[in-house]
Amino acid sequence: MPVKRMNAVALTAIVQTAADIVYEVGEGIAIWTIPYVTPYRRRWRARRNLTNSLRDTDILYRTG
Repeated sequence: MPVKRMNAVALTAIVQTAADIVYEVGEGIAIWTIPYVTPYRRRWRARRNLTNSLRDTDILYRTG
């Protein structure tokens, strides 16, 4: 494999890993902050719905 090709593959892997980390951190922040800016009565329902929707999104978009 040529050196340029290897560099491109390595760079792609690094960018993908960084994107996954940002995604996971953002997901965690969303789960814990969004419910706190919603009205109290809907807070826990909002957290549950958000968690479920993110899980569904994971199933759709992040399965191999």
